[in-house]
Amino acid sequence: MNILSPIKSMNAAPLGIAGVYGSYNYSTQGFGRIVVSLYSDVAGSLAVQQSNDGTNWDIVTTFAYTGTTVGYSVEVMAEFYRLVYTNGAGAQATFRLSSRLRKV
Repeated sequence: MNILSPIKSMNAAPLGIAGVYGSYNYSTQGFGRIVVSLYSDVAGSLAVQQSNDGTNWDIVTTFAYTGTTVGYSVEVMAEFYRLVYTNGAGAQATFRLSSRLRKV
């Protein structure tokens, strides 16, 4: 079974030098994977953070982003997740980040 949730988080507002975008917290209940789509014209890093209580983000998967459209898939290991993107050394002109959940 490969059913996707509606889009959970989405951002398109460009970030300045070393700017940080943090999504809301989302429930992972009933799903097995977090699927992320990312495009920026500036390198940076993406952290998919997971928590069992929505407060302590103890499970963190970090990806270095180098400037091409990519998709990431992370196994659900906790009840909640959020995304944190940290921009690199230049201001962005374009930034698209979205996520959804997938049943496995």
